[in-house]
Amino acid sequence: MPLTEKEQRFLRQIQTVKNPTPAQQQTLKAIQEKQAKEERFIRQYNEIKQSGGKTSAAQDSTYKLLTGSAYKPPAPSAPKPVTTKPTVVSAPKTTAAPKPTAAPKPATPTVNPYLQSEIDKANRFMRQYAQLKAPTSAQQSTYQRLLSTYGNAIKDGRITITDLDPKAERAYRTANPYAEYTKEKELRFLRQIDEMLKNNQGVSDAQLAQFNQLAQKWNYTPSYNQAPELTEIQPFTPPEYDVLSYEEAVNRANQQLDPIYQRALENIKAQKYQNELDASQIAAARGLSHSGLAADQLTKIAIAAQGQIANTEAEKAAKLAELAQAMVERDQDRAFRERQQAFQEYLAQANLNMDRDQMLYDRYVDDRNFDYQQQRDKRRDAEWESEQKWQRAMAEKQFQASRDDEMRRRAEWESEQKWNRAQQEKAFAYQQYLDKLKDQRAQEALAWEKQQFATEQAWREYVYNHMSAAEKARLEWNKQQFGEEMAWKIEAANRADKLARDKMEFEAGKKGLTSEGSDGEYDNFWKTRSEAAKAPGFIQFNKLLMPALEKAGVPDTWAPYVMELVGRESSWNPNADNPKSSAYGYGQFLKSTREQYEKKYGIKYDTPLNQLILTIHYIKDRYGNPINALRFWDENHYY
Repeated sequence: MPLTEKEQRFLRQIQTVKNPTPAQQQTLKAIQEKQAKEERFIRQYNEIKQSGGKTSAAQDSTYKLLTGSAYKPPAPSAPKPVTTKPTVVSAPKTTAAPKPTAAPKPATPTVNPYLQSEIDKANRFMRQYAQLKAPTSAQQSTYQRLLSTYGNAIKDGRITITDLDPKAERAYRTANPYAEYTKEKELRFLRQIDEMLKNNQGVSDAQLAQFNQLAQKWNYTPSYNQAPELTEIQPFTPPEYDVLSYEEAVNRANQQLDPIYQRALENIKAQKYQNELDASQIAAARGLSHSGLAADQLTKIAIAAQGQIANTEAEKAAKLAELAQAMVERDQDRAFRERQQAFQEYLAQANLNMDRDQMLYDRYVDDRNFDYQQQRDKRRDAEWESEQKWQRAMAEKQFQASRDDEMRRRAEWESEQKWNRAQQEKAFAYQQYLDKLKDQRAQEALAWEKQQFATEQAWREYVYNHMSAAEKARLEWNKQQFGEEMAWKIEAANRADKLARDKMEFEAGKKGLTSEGSDGEYDNFWKTRSEAAKAPGFIQFNKLLMPALEKAGVPDTWAPYVMELVGRESSWNPNADNPKSSAYGYGQFLKSTREQYEKKYGIKYDTPLNQLILTIHYIKDRYGNPINALRFWDENHYY
C-alpha cells in the first residue's frame, strides 16, 4: 500500500532529528522496507510487461494502486537511438589484438566518469578470479553478480562498453548511494517532483514516497508549501424538464384505446344484425312476419344492443381516465428521479472538491508546522551543542582521572599476572610430568594388550588346528549365528566346562560316584538350526540377547542356550500368547510367575528386553544355568 499521510509527515519530521530514539529508528526502518518492497514490485512488474509476459489481475490491481494508473507501454520512440552502438562495438576491437605486455587498461574517455571506479574494480576482480583454481563460494557469488549486472558488456573477461544499460546504472547507484552521479540524478528527480507538486500535477503515491525518502537523504527543502487556492463551489441549478399534461396524456391514451373499443362496437352491431336476421327468419317460418310479436322481438334486440354500446362507452371512458393518470404519474416520477440524480452528482462533486481542498490545506499546514519545527529544532540544536561542549569538557576531566586510576590498576594487575604466570608454569611442569607418566602407563597397557591379542591368536590357531571336523563345523555355525568373537568365547567356555567336568569325573571316579545330572556340554540346538533363519522375530531377539545377558549379570556363553530355550517356548516372538493359559512373551511366563518376578527384580514384563531379562533370571534361579533347563525341557517339554 502507498504511504499514508501520517507516514509521509513522519519522514519529513525525522529529517531534522540528529539523534533519533530506538522507536523512531525502528519506525523509519519499517517505512523504508515498505518503500523498497513497493519499488521492487513496480520494477519487476515493468520488466515483465516489457518482456511480453503476462500478469495476474491481483498484480495489475496492486500496480495501479501503487502508481495511480494502469501500465502504459513505452512509445516506439522511447528506446535509445541505435547510433551509439557502433561506438560501443568499435571501442574494444581497436585494442583486441594481444600483446606480449600486460593487458591495457580501458580508455578513460570511453566510459562515463561516475562508472570508472566501479568498472576498474570489477575488471581487477575478474582478472584475479580467472587465475584462481578453486574459488570460494563467496568469490563465485561475486562473479555471478557481475555477470548479471553487466551482461553482454563483458567481453574477453573485461568490461569494454561506453555506457551501461539501465539495469547496470541502477546497480551502480545502489552500490554507491552517496556518489556524485547518484546525488546529481536524485536531486534532479527531487526538483522535478517538487515542480509537479507546486503546479498540482498528478504525482503517484510511489513517486511521492520516493520523493520523501530522497528529500530526507539529501536534506532537500520542498517549495510547494504555499497556501492552496480553494475550489469555488457553484450553487445547484436543477435541470428543466417538460412534464406531460393531463390533456396530452388523454390524447395518447385515446390513441391506444380507440382501435380496441371500435372493434368492440363493430362486434356489437354485427351481433345485433345477426339477432334481427335470426328473429325475422323464425317469424317468417311461423307466419308471423307482420305481427306485433315480431315487432316486439326486434325492439328487444335493439334495446339490448343499445345497452351493450352504452356499457362499452362507459368502460372506455374509465380506462381512458385511468391510463392517462398513470402516464402523468410515471412522467412526474421520471422527472423527480432525474432531478434527484442530478443533485446527488452535484453533491458528490462538491464533497470531492471539499475533500481535495481539505487535503491540500492539511498538507500546507503540515509543511508550515514543519518549517516552524525546523527553526525551533535549529535553536534546540544550538543549545544542545553548547551543552555537549560542556559535557565533553567534563568528560575529558573524568577521562584523565580514570586513566590515572587505570594505570595504577594496570600496574597492580601486571604484578598479579606475573605471579600467576609463575604458578601456572609450576602447574604446567607438574602436569607435563603427570602426562608423561600417563603416556608411559598407556604404552605399557597397549603392549600388554598386544601381547594378550597375540597370545589369543596363537591359542585360536592351535585350537583350530587340533579340532575335529565336527568341532570345526560347530565353530563355523556359531560364527554365522553370533559372530567370530562370540563363537570363540563359546568355544573357550565349552573347553573350560569340559576341563572342569573331566576333573569332577576323575574325582568322582576315585570316590565311586557318577557324573549323571551334572552340567556338561550340550549340542541339541534343533530349534535354532531349523527355524531361526525364517522366524520373523529372530533378528530383534538376536539384537536384544547380549544386552539382556549383561543386565542379568550372566556370562556371554549363555547366549546359544538361552536362544534355543526361548525359541522352543515362543519361537522368539515377544507377543506369543498361549490361548489355553495365561502364558505370554519370550519366556511364556504365567500371570503368577510374571507378578512374582516383577516384584522381585523391580522391572515390568512389558517390553521385549524386560521379558528376556526376567526369563534369564528365572533360568538362573531355578536351574542354575540354561543347559540344565534345556535338559529338563528335553524330558518334559516345558521348563
